[in-house]
Amino acid sequence: MIDISNLCDTIAAYRSNLEHRSCLRDEQGRFALSPLGSQGVTDIRDTVSLETLLCKESKITLTRRQRYLISLTLASSHLQLHSTPWISSQWSKKDILFLRDSNNPNKILQEGHL
Repeated sequence: MIDISNLCDTIAAYRSNLEHRSCLRDEQGRFALSPLGSQGVTDIRDTVSLETLLCKESKITLTRRQRYLISLTLASSHLQLHSTPWISSQWSKKDILFLRDSNNPNKILQEGHL
């Protein structure tokens, strides 16, 4: 197990071929981290990109409130994270993903269930 001292740097330098587990320690405890899929687990969540949501042919219709909330969240996240290694300098609408509602694939999940 590899010790992590800076989570941001570790995530920024992550490569999909890593198969080792890591450990992040703080004053309250230790946290074991392992890449998704490294233990036979795959991410089965259904996602939709912002590009798809904005497409005229999209089956998902966003309310005005949802569109404003997405805009606010993107602007706020960018301002908070732009100087960190978490956001690369090249990203687009294809890189922003939303979880589909498992009960209704024509809806997305948003905090607050708008």
